[in-house]
Amino acid sequence: MATPQNFTDILPADPELLRHHFAAIGTIRDPSFPEDLSRWYHGFLELDPARWLPFIHPRPVGIVHGDRDETVPVRHAHALYKAAWEPKRLTILPDATHQLRKDPRIVEVIRTWLEEVMR
Repeated sequence: MATPQNFTDILPADPELLRHHFAAIGTIRDPSFPEDLSRWYHGFLELDPARWLPFIHPRPVGIVHGDRDETVPVRHAHALYKAAWEPKRLTILPDATHQLRKDPRIVEVIRTWLEEVMR
């Protein structure tokens, strides 16, 4: 799982800054997108992954977060973990930043978790 618990405290206050960021990283390639900037932006603000976590029960939930994540505060991981039902696991990786895919420890964390939940 790789998601903030909500987007309200991590998005810029100006919707145009978010659109510009996504265009700069190549996520938005069409200069006319979004058609309605305000509606698109507020769609992010309405997302609440913690609300939906209980509905995936009885599937296991694994949450991994870096304790030095500069983009998503670690409290988001704790909120998601609290919302999930068992079986669940929360792993906070010491000295890990936002881009966990670049952390060599992540493969072992996921492999170990999968081995445990697939028994």
